[in-house]
Amino acid sequence: MPNIVFIGSFTPMQRVLYTLKRMSGLKCLALYTIPGDLKIKELAHNLNIKANDIDILKTQQGKDQLKRINPGWIFNVNSQFIFPKEILSIPRAGCLNLHPGKLPEYAGLHAHQWAIRNDEKLFASTINWMEEKVDAGPIAYAQEFPITPKDTGLSLFMKCMDVGAEIALKVLNDISAGRMPPKIEQDLSKRKVYSVKDSASGDISWQWSSTRIYNFIRAVDYYPFHSPTYIPSCILNDGRRINILKAKPSAHSSKQAGELVAVIDEGIVIGARDELSLLITKIRSEDDRVIQGKQIAEYLGRAVGEKIVNE
Repeated sequence: MPNIVFIGSFTPMQRVLYTLKRMSGLKCLALYTIPGDLKIKELAHNLNIKANDIDILKTQQGKDQLKRINPGWIFNVNSQFIFPKEILSIPRAGCLNLHPGKLPEYAGLHAHQWAIRNDEKLFASTINWMEEKVDAGPIAYAQEFPITPKDTGLSLFMKCMDVGAEIALKVLNDISAGRMPPKIEQDLSKRKVYSVKDSASGDISWQWSSTRIYNFIRAVDYYPFHSPTYIPSCILNDGRRINILKAKPSAHSSKQAGELVAVIDEGIVIGARDELSLLITKIRSEDDRVIQGKQIAEYLGRAVGEKIVNE
């Protein structure tokens, strides 16, 4: 019977474990996850899978342990663990990786955020064969799906996970049936790798187009959770900094970038470079207060027609 070791945590790993419940003819030898993921440990226990601390794989003891387990396959499910050659060479059949992104154009971390920021209309989840170069190995399965104008960082990530679970079932069915999953070489001339440092700054420029600003804000909207990368912010012309938590396109036109165009029940309207505008519905103040709707205008203390942000 084919056997496998899983590596991963949180929602991505949960989805694959739920998929595993529907499988037969495949033995899971072990699972490696982060210490604080109690939900994964509970699911693993219910499936009679031994859960281990993922950090042990950084030690020689952990690598020796994995060699003794002697897996046919390793399946990495969106973990941030960097696999050295010594681990990649352990499984007899190979190592597979579930990547919440379209390859080769969106390799690396938080790629779904960049798909929103780049105003993409289509995205994908991908299962690829693992090599030493991150997200560069041949593609086994990929499935595209639309990005809507209302998608946020959280909603798009959950779409990635839903589709990822579907293609994970395909690859696990291959393995359980004794078939080798497909190997389709990537066109690495199209490769783009995103890293955390690429999202280091959350500063908004109101000289950007309204679409770019809106995409920049919604890409890291994970409400009610915190963004794993930046927090969109801007400096008012009185020196105060605000974080912009929620926004949407507005039909109002503007005369200058950074202008307070209107105050409505939902919030405030600020103009962008393209003479269009954004409706800001929720902010966080310097003293850590969440302010919504018309109360934003009261907090700002500015009149319609004034330029309110510092450039």
